[in-house]
Amino acid sequence: MSIIKDEYDNIYNIFMLEKTSFKQRRKRMNNMTFTSIKWSSSYIDFFPYDLAINQLKSAVIYKGETKASIKNCYVDNKIIFACNNERENWGSLFIEYDDRSKRGTIKYFV
Repeated sequence: MSIIKDEYDNIYNIFMLEKTSFKQRRKRMNNMTFTSIKWSSSYIDFFPYDLAINQLKSAVIYKGETKASIKNCYVDNKIIFACNNERENWGSLFIEYDDRSKRGTIKYFV
């Protein structure tokens, strides 16, 4: 039983860490000035081949916000944040770029 309790404690600690991480990231996004915002039917730059792999239609880019759309936020032509406009805390994606490797790490919150 102690192995199960240890695993539970580890998972719980990871959850609590990510929960506070989301709040900090979200607060930082609220205070940031974006260079551009694109509204679309899906996450357009986070998963570039996802729609093709799943045999879905290509993403639709809207001129403005629609009832059910994804808000894709850019700074200096790099996407850094995307969320569902109906509920911003649901399905939020953050990307953090590493200066050395020029690659990003995606943080996904359901």
